[in-house]
Amino acid sequence: MKKVSVALTGAGGQIAYHLIYSISKGEVFGFDTQVDLRLVDIPEVLPKIEGLVMELEDSRLTLLSSVSIHSDQQLDQAFQSIDFAFLVGAFPRLAGMERKDLLEKNGLIFKTQGEALGAYAKPSVQTLVVGNPCNTNCLIALSHAKNIPSNQFYAMTLLDEFRASYQLAKMCQVPVVDITDLYIYGNHSATQFPDFTNARVKDQPIISVLDQSGLETTFVPMIQQRGAAVIKARGSSSAASAARSAAETAHKIWSQSSTPFSVAVVSSGCYDAPDGIVVSAPYYFKDGKGRVYDRFDHDATAKAMIEKSYQELLQEREAVIALGFLDE
Repeated sequence: MKKVSVALTGAGGQIAYHLIYSISKGEVFGFDTQVDLRLVDIPEVLPKIEGLVMELEDSRLTLLSSVSIHSDQQLDQAFQSIDFAFLVGAFPRLAGMERKDLLEKNGLIFKTQGEALGAYAKPSVQTLVVGNPCNTNCLIALSHAKNIPSNQFYAMTLLDEFRASYQLAKMCQVPVVDITDLYIYGNHSATQFPDFTNARVKDQPIISVLDQSGLETTFVPMIQQRGAAVIKARGSSSAASAARSAAETAHKIWSQSSTPFSVAVVSSGCYDAPDGIVVSAPYYFKDGKGRVYDRFDHDATAKAMIEKSYQELLQEREAVIALGFLDE
């Protein structure tokens, strides 16, 4: 039986609580693969994680070959020879914090984790950043992970694709599987662009079924603000849906999906994205290589929305350069 070593940061949080079971049951790395799981968090949370490990033991997960607990000061152990890293833990945005404050707090976290990945993980390690602001956190991590190719780092935007496809399905009154060719461009933020212009329902263009101006003024803002709406409704941020999306993203990366999916990667210039940022676009694998699916066109309105998201990412990049977490 195959074996994979996996590290997961932020292991005491709600996203991790759901995600760990998907990993341990074989839904991510395969039902023929045993998992060596390393759980990482800040020292004060470790006793809580011990309770989680007790639950894992009590669940009799036959694919979970081993599980260990590490503080964020023990990344040399947690990341040693790992095959995959889920970087879920991030400093949350608190009341009164400006975006610069959030970038500063997370910059140090992801700089440290990137350095540790470069020093201790396998050179082939694949890394999925879930902790927000995930695009720029991913950029910081990959910039400090020496000896690891930058195209092995990803930031999660599949949650946005799932949100968008379900809402379009509701609007069209069809099963969600009837919505295709819908992908997320730009930043995982309130500037993201859920591309309805190329989306299809039962192989018809969405814009031939739904009013385009309504999609621009209602659908797009709904998806951009969906995370905030979840927080308002349940009193905390998305957990189960984020874990589901992280598990599915990791599965697509690990299995080298030939079907495009939304994920953010370091820019290759595709869809006019500037260099030096991590941007979302449809992505797939062919002949063992990941690449942006570049076969869609965008009208002037769509291009303007995408460009707005690129500009936000460039601003975030400038902010973390000023804070000393990136070189110019």
